[in-house]
Amino acid sequence: MKDGTNKMLIGACGIFCRACDHYFSNTEEGAHLLYKSRIKKRVDAHPCMGCKAEDETKICIYCVGCEVRLCSIEQKVGLCTECVRYPCDKLKRFHTGLAYHREAVKALEENKGSTLEQRYAMANKRWTCPSCGHRYSYYEQRCVQCNALLNGLEPDLR
Repeated sequence: MKDGTNKMLIGACGIFCRACDHYFSNTEEGAHLLYKSRIKKRVDAHPCMGCKAEDETKICIYCVGCEVRLCSIEQKVGLCTECVRYPCDKLKRFHTGLAYHREAVKALEENKGSTLEQRYAMANKRWTCPSCGHRYSYYEQRCVQCNALLNGLEPDLR
């Protein structure tokens, strides 16, 4: 599966879909994630084309009903920071969730005023191995390509 347009890979909440296991595992660079046991289930059971995919059947089951995503559609905003209600209770609840949720909201706030294209460029740089240029997902600690230490997120305790 090819990357969607850059704008489509930044969720309203700030999530960089390209770094999400469910999206990234369906790309050539991320296929190794299909065999990881970190989430104790096969990520290909929930393939995703990103939170903003037009066809809801192509959005991961964990994201299709996300209240932040649905609110952004209702409010007709691409990012929560564009909404007059920002920061709302929905986003605050989302922020207290998993590590990649906190990372997303942090990026959303830090990059307020940036265009979606600028956000994509910054996120893409953040989630690319500085040693070899291989892209990686949120929780990876070592590059699968060159074994360099990465700045991935600490795994959530479940």
